[in-house]
Amino acid sequence: MGVFRPAGVLVYLGLASDAFAQPGKTPPAPPPPSPAAANTIKLPGVTTGKETRLTLAEAVRSALAHNPDVVRARLDTKIAEVEIKKQRGAFDPVLKAEGFARREGTYVIDSTLTANGVNDTDLVGVDSSITGRTTFGGTYSINFSANRTADRGDPAFFVRLVPQFDNVLFARYTQALRRDAGFTPNRGLIDRAQLQADLLSAEQRERLEQFALKVVGAYWDLVVRHQRVSISEANLQDAIKLRDFVERQVRAGRGAQSDVTQADLTVAERQQALDTAVLAVIEGERALLDVTFLRQGAIPWDERLTLVDLPATEPVKKNFDQELKVALDKRPEFRRQQRAIEVARINEDIAENQTRIRFDVYGEAGVVGFSGTNAAGSMIGTPPPLVLGGIGKSFSNMIGFNAPFFEVGVQLEIPIGNRERSAAARQASLAVEKERAIDIRSLVIHDVRAAFQRLATASHRLEIATGSVKLAVQNVTAQESRYRNGAGILFDVTRAQEQLAAAQAAAALAAAEQEVALMQLEAARGTLLAKLGVTK
Repeated sequence: MGVFRPAGVLVYLGLASDAFAQPGKTPPAPPPPSPAAANTIKLPGVTTGKETRLTLAEAVRSALAHNPDVVRARLDTKIAEVEIKKQRGAFDPVLKAEGFARREGTYVIDSTLTANGVNDTDLVGVDSSITGRTTFGGTYSINFSANRTADRGDPAFFVRLVPQFDNVLFARYTQALRRDAGFTPNRGLIDRAQLQADLLSAEQRERLEQFALKVVGAYWDLVVRHQRVSISEANLQDAIKLRDFVERQVRAGRGAQSDVTQADLTVAERQQALDTAVLAVIEGERALLDVTFLRQGAIPWDERLTLVDLPATEPVKKNFDQELKVALDKRPEFRRQQRAIEVARINEDIAENQTRIRFDVYGEAGVVGFSGTNAAGSMIGTPPPLVLGGIGKSFSNMIGFNAPFFEVGVQLEIPIGNRERSAAARQASLAVEKERAIDIRSLVIHDVRAAFQRLATASHRLEIATGSVKLAVQNVTAQESRYRNGAGILFDVTRAQEQLAAAQAAAALAAAEQEVALMQLEAARGTLLAKLGVTK
């Protein structure tokens, strides 16, 4: 936090509201340096005039934006969102293409027909296909292949077509009727990815609210520490004024020298109390900067951190039934459980699908185009005109449906000893029952009741503490009047002032505890992040 420089008494931050100030008195200005106050510690940055104003909502948003655990949780959610696109991509068609050239040799029956008894053949071709799957378990493919074969001297080669062109265009569709059929094993994969993303989002919101409560606690703790500085400083001012009065009384011959000694001791004690309160503010500020990650260059060392929000000075009353109604509608746990059950149910259906017999039907249809250049001296005879010609002829034969073909069939697969898949299906079924067994409603009711009781207790403490401050103020006024009139003693005055300071500190703490309890109730309702303006 930098180097602390001794100087005059400082009220670091005037956060004390009217409820904590002494009635009938204006906030005291810093007094001139005196021997008793010469070692007062000032917080860093107070001489520069710079300050960073911070609201509770800003503190929470900063914490949630920079906390590594929160950042990782958000990345998990983004990964889950990408998984949705990945599952959708499984149904995108795929284009495949392959071109090739091959030379191969085959032995001929009569070695005298060739120089070395081996016939060479050159083959050049292209194979391509578009394949994909449907969301109801079907697979499809559209295939095309074109080949050119050049024979190198085999007299038994077909009808001596050199070269030969062979083209095929066909489509095939296979529909699963048992295993992998229907909505769940196919489109259900996308829905599961979507549900898992929603589940992570709900879980992340729960973690964000828990972390936000830590920031809330640190923020209001620092507010209380600041108010204790103000209270300690005001208490010190009263001691200094009282000492000056005692000194005047002694010089006038109307007071005892022992009262001067006691007054000086009181000033010294209260100066120490102020120094302790200032150091407590520094520690509280460090804790808040750590939890909000504002320490990482967001706030220069020589700037003063000013907390903007002040606690309410009056007790807050809430209606339990209304708070519970909101909680039953807003708590993210309900959405999390619902999504978890739906994911478990889809997993159960997918696992049960794997135990089924596979029974598919398929159909295939296509056309063939064939042609080639006739070689003179064919041993088999002259080819029909339909197959004579170059590559253009083979395509025209194919397009003209001169040689169509059709095929239908069935495919059957029966698992034997299906214990592994059956066990996986049973595990998935138990996972559904496990998610359903969680009693979220009772948990929410318990959380709201506990938060409501904490708020009621804090509000009651604030009410009592506020009343105690009023009584303490009256006591201070009475004791000071008695002492000035010679009917009281200095000890009673200083004790009354200390009781007032203690009552003000208790009221400040009670007010901050009520603010924390209010945020805990917001968390129990599931509305804390919305209350603090956190949208993600």
